[in-house]
Amino acid sequence: MSGGTDLTLRLLEERDLPLRVAWVNDARINATLNIRVPVSLAGTREWFGRIRENPQREDYAFEDSSGAVVAMGGFTDIDSEVKKAELYIFVSPDMKGRGIGTMAVRLMCGHGFGKLGLKKIYLNANADNIAARRTYAKCGFALEGVMRREVINNGLLKDRCRYALYSENPGGLQQETGGGISLS
Repeated sequence: MSGGTDLTLRLLEERDLPLRVAWVNDARINATLNIRVPVSLAGTREWFGRIRENPQREDYAFEDSSGAVVAMGGFTDIDSEVKKAELYIFVSPDMKGRGIGTMAVRLMCGHGFGKLGLKKIYLNANADNIAARRTYAKCGFALEGVMRREVINNGLLKDRCRYALYSENPGGLQQETGGGISLS
């Protein structure tokens, strides 16, 4: 990670959009996202204009100690009554495998449970995205279920794994069980 190991979470800004477009269009990233590519900067600016004032989501950029953006993520479907939200994250394609995803997920969960007052943070991961699933398990997320044949990703029908972390046990490591899904 360039410039150090500490990450800072900040709200996504207009200046981050060209980088977001480049990352999403990178095959190393979109192989794990269920988004139609290519995405355009104009389309991403329109998306940003729509979501910026949406009270049911927050989107972030993560900067390392040098100020470089190394990951992006956010909470969607924030439910202020039930106090839950869906987490998403993606790391710079050039920074994968350096622990940034783990640090960013932990930072987001601390923010979600602390400042946003969430009681449950959940996420969905493609079953074949082993690196992400290991990260979520390392951060204490528990596998809650497997949705079979749930999404099409790059032309292939894939299973999705549903994970959750609760405020009562934000740091507890949990083991994956059931569904025949393995992390190996």
